[in-house]
Amino acid sequence: MTTDTLWRTITELVKSVHLLHRNGLHIPSVMMTYTAIDILAALARPANAQETSGANFRAWVDQYLLPGSRLKCNADDIWGARCGLLHTYAPESRHSRDGRARKLVYAIGVLDESARGTTQFVSGEYVTVVSQDLFDALSEGLKRFMDALEADPELRERVTRRTDEFLVPWVPTTEQAE
Repeated sequence: MTTDTLWRTITELVKSVHLLHRNGLHIPSVMMTYTAIDILAALARPANAQETSGANFRAWVDQYLLPGSRLKCNADDIWGARCGLLHTYAPESRHSRDGRARKLVYAIGVLDESARGTTQFVSGEYVTVVSQDLFDALSEGLKRFMDALEADPELRERVTRRTDEFLVPWVPTTEQAE
């Protein structure tokens, strides 16, 4: 698979996040964001790692998603939120129960600067994440990731090789369907 195919796949994932959000499916759009991060982290995992892990997810978040973002959470919080949301559709996860992550709650949309000044983002075991900040962080993280692919031939080769395993939909032609 080529970098173009990788970029088309990433674009499809990002479009699905925005499509869900625009249609009022806010929590599913956040879930799809976590899914996209999962996929990217799996592609970037170390060469000797047969499978991906939470450590790979957190490393991708630390390296690509969080730098320069407006998010008030850390990679452990995002991993815990991902686990809670994808497994139980709730903010609680094993990681939050064990005290390794805070619970994320979501403010949907865009928060203007005056509202940001009066909003308490961190309160005890909870962190508020503005959905648009998460989507912006994903977009910027993707740009950083693509830049890293250009700058690091070993990473590019590893990611490109792993994209060969991507699930590609088969759309039968009219003649094949008959």
